[in-house]
Amino acid sequence: MQKRKMRLLAYLVTNRHRPKFGSYQWVKYWGKRLRLGKGLTTQVYRQWKYAPKCQHFGQRVAISELSVSGNLNKLSIGDDCAIGRVSIQLLDRVNIGNSVVVNDGANLITGSHDVHDPQWPLITQSITIDDYAWVATGATILPGVTVGRGAVVGAFAVVAKSIPPLAIAVGNPAKVIGYRKTSEFEYQPSQLYALFEAWLGPPAGSTDKQATQPTVIPNQPGLSQELSAVHTAGADTPISS
Repeated sequence: MQKRKMRLLAYLVTNRHRPKFGSYQWVKYWGKRLRLGKGLTTQVYRQWKYAPKCQHFGQRVAISELSVSGNLNKLSIGDDCAIGRVSIQLLDRVNIGNSVVVNDGANLITGSHDVHDPQWPLITQSITIDDYAWVATGATILPGVTVGRGAVVGAFAVVAKSIPPLAIAVGNPAKVIGYRKTSEFEYQPSQLYALFEAWLGPPAGSTDKQATQPTVIPNQPGLSQELSAVHTAGADTPISS
């Protein structure tokens, strides 16, 4: 249990960005680490709270407080995910891939009832959210749905049917309005947060100079308050043009 509890902290310390001792960058990064100490404590606590009970809980996961009904052993979360204040019904399995973003207010529902059966039986089906998918604020994913790799579910959409890879789906019921223009992704959402950047250094492909600019994460106020990420108004609305 203690090993699980300290896994995130151990990873950040072991893999920390190591500027030259006494340099401006060294002072800057250690200043960030000290300033964000409370956020680190919160994330370590959540790792301890969720990771041992989940079927799988990946590395470098940034996670807010979840509202969970059912057994956490039916939940699998991959590496480098950013999970906001999400409601998850675990009557069946929920599989979240790598580098997935699920914003605040999203609902993942795995159970329903047969309204045509006089006994009104419970029906459960699993949900899968594949790598690099983005489920925006307030969206609802219904039983049996797969959100394909790199797909985007717009804010407050209600998804009753599976979304193909790279598709952008909005509305109630959700309909595909376009597709993302790239199929190759290199970002790791959790490492865009100020807390992880403070320990691990600039995300791949950026520089220390770029890392001094505000970090923008699509509408994750639950995490941004703790990790000092910046909330951009309207960032939940996918742009298909």
